[in-house]
Amino acid sequence: MEDYRYTYNDLPFIKFKWLGAELAKKIMSKPHRNATLSYSQLRFAKTATDNTKLDTTIQLNLEKYKSSTWLVKIFELCNKNNITVAVVEMHGYKKTRNRDSIGPYKLPFSEGHYPLYNFNSQSFGRVFNDSTDWIGNNHLNKNGAEKFTKHLYEKLLQD
Repeated sequence: MEDYRYTYNDLPFIKFKWLGAELAKKIMSKPHRNATLSYSQLRFAKTATDNTKLDTTIQLNLEKYKSSTWLVKIFELCNKNNITVAVVEMHGYKKTRNRDSIGPYKLPFSEGHYPLYNFNSQSFGRVFNDSTDWIGNNHLNKNGAEKFTKHLYEKLLQD
């Protein structure tokens, strides 16, 4: 690389065209320019409609939680430090939601049980408006996140 001469083709916008296009969209996009940063999260009013269809065959896979070595390590660490743990299955677009209830389900652990809340259930998904609460890629926008936080708080206080 000693004798390498850099050219315009080495600029990221040209070399990585897809990345350059994405950065340009963000620079020129009015919602991105008007975004605010709150608690290290980008907040803006952009919306993306959830046009997916419900799949009524999807079930909550409790085995993936029960057999997770990472969860066991987290449970051990929390138990050791007297920290209360609740596991949350996060919400998503209609096509990813399962048909099971919110719960809580009990995840067995050598020191007891930990609750699992299934907020990706089809019944809980009715909280969200398909056209105003999503930002895209299964992520909620500010409006949807406020709804989710309110319901999450209420559910956790009940139990």
